[in-house]
Amino acid sequence: PGKAGVQFLSQYAQAGLKGKIPLYTAFTIDELSLPLQKDLALGVPGAQEWVNDLPNAANKKFVADFTAKYGNPPGQFAAQAFAGVHIAYEAIKKAGSTDHKAIRDALAKVKNFETVLGNTPSPQDATRVTRRLFRS
Repeated sequence: PGKAGVQFLSQYAQAGLKGKIPLYTAFTIDELSLPLQKDLALGVPGAQEWVNDLPNAANKKFVADFTAKYGNPPGQFAAQAFAGVHIAYEAIKKAGSTDHKAIRDALAKVKNFETVLGNTPSPQDATRVTRRLFRS
């Protein structure tokens, strides 16, 4: 959450809670806020759908292209939007149409499609919306 995440971690440490009460975060520590949080983030695990060093070809290309174009690395929301658009595009190609029902049906057939988030789940694994990454 940008500056709010930095302030939150600062206040957590200033209150003497770090090392006494575990803090588990989601989206508080990421590649954009970490340079500001510095040592405040050490030892604080977090969960996210994406990090900029995921070891897949699509992600490596996305991070390199984004950084070259904009002068800074992408954030998680840029990566999620990028993946969503590519999955939608793949479904439109499979549907052969822009009809929303045809696209909906085609989405179920988009499987093992590599995105910056990793491969899409198969239809048999329909309950899995996204995988979580846990880092500390």
